[in-house]
Amino acid sequence: MSMEKIHILVVEDEAHSRNTYRILLRQAGFENIHLLDRGDAVLPFLEKNSVACILLDLNLPGTNGETLLPRIHEEYPHIPVLILTGVHFVETAVRCMQKGAFDFMTKPVERERLLVGVRKALEVRDLADTTRRFQGGRSEKLKYPELFAPIITRSSAMENLFHYMEAVAPSSLPVLITGETGTGKELIAQVLHRLSGRTGEFVGCNIAGLDEALISDTLFGHERGAFTHAEKKREGLVARAKNGTLFLDEIGEMPSQTQVKLLRFLQEGDYLPVGADKPRRSSARILAATNRHPETMKEGKGFRKDLFYRLAPHSIHLPPLRERPEDIPLLLEHFSRQAAMDMNLPFPKIEKNLVQVLQKHDFPGNIREFQGLVHDAVGKSRGRPLCPDHFNLPETLTVKSKKDDDFNHDHAFLPLDPFPTLADAEASLILEALHREKGNQTRAAELLGISRQTLNRKLRQDKKSPHG
Repeated sequence: MSMEKIHILVVEDEAHSRNTYRILLRQAGFENIHLLDRGDAVLPFLEKNSVACILLDLNLPGTNGETLLPRIHEEYPHIPVLILTGVHFVETAVRCMQKGAFDFMTKPVERERLLVGVRKALEVRDLADTTRRFQGGRSEKLKYPELFAPIITRSSAMENLFHYMEAVAPSSLPVLITGETGTGKELIAQVLHRLSGRTGEFVGCNIAGLDEALISDTLFGHERGAFTHAEKKREGLVARAKNGTLFLDEIGEMPSQTQVKLLRFLQEGDYLPVGADKPRRSSARILAATNRHPETMKEGKGFRKDLFYRLAPHSIHLPPLRERPEDIPLLLEHFSRQAAMDMNLPFPKIEKNLVQVLQKHDFPGNIREFQGLVHDAVGKSRGRPLCPDHFNLPETLTVKSKKDDDFNHDHAFLPLDPFPTLADAEASLILEALHREKGNQTRAAELLGISRQTLNRKLRQDKKSPHG
């Protein structure tokens, strides 16, 4: 959208602030600035005028901004609203984001902060038409099908995700990728990076795999002499990913102190290495992934709500393998060939009934678990046709999908007497996972659908328990 066609509405009752915003926006090249000083004048104005974004003060005569916000979001969901307020309370910010605010700024708003927020809002506006076309159905083919080649699928749900990825890839805004363990979240992040056309590199970081004391230093770096043994300067991953993509896996395991620093980076575009006097800037785009359910993260248990909303202007949820049974034949053939090449074996034939047997299982570890099972089966077959006997599948009934309406409780649990407590059941599941994975904590954590860091913490707690 050209600058001449962009109309911005500023709703602010203080005349000095109102004029200041107009001057700053015009200096940045935005010519069509509309000013209102009352909340009850906003909706009548929007009925007659089209705007690209709104700067909305919370404390307004007539109708206050927090009351007005959900009405704007309901009637004009395509218009991003940036909230302005004189006092910063996290609870207020979270409420506004939940009601549909695109951004939340505390007065006095610095020039760069204001312009970064407005430009990001306009970027979302530019993407809105593309996204609406995507959601409303489409007949066009993927523009870059070759970039999706590493993802083995024929699922219509995955094809829908591919179109959405092409729509949001050019954006500089973060993307939150959710899905169970082993669904391929990092692979999706790599494809998003290639689709984006960003000139910098793709830099990945597993938060759960880092010591809590080192996460901030790993991401943001430090100056020489910042602490004992800091003999030379260290550039963090944020700096390394300049003009590229920084992928933060297991974002739900990030310590609260580092969450504050990441929130500042997402809001301001700058960060402060340990021991530095002046903040530095980076144009790295953040992609984050978690196997936690988004609703759990929004509840704020160990994770900041305001950070969650910053990370999720675009979101991608990967369906588990049990919801993609049509992909089992393709994945089986692909992983069988891969395993045969690794072991210098002939590509094995596949017995007819094998696919049907595999499609009946849930694979809680998803594609990662399935790949391991296929590699193991190819090794056992030694070139003979693959059959169910070559697969280390559980003999018990698999857990049905939550979508099954005919869930039978008689099949869900074995008779248990006495009935275990939740703590006992959790401890038993952990022991069973460790047993199945022969003590390998990383694979046991994947089987349980939690991070290794969380598993280690539960094991430590169990040792401290008087019943442990």
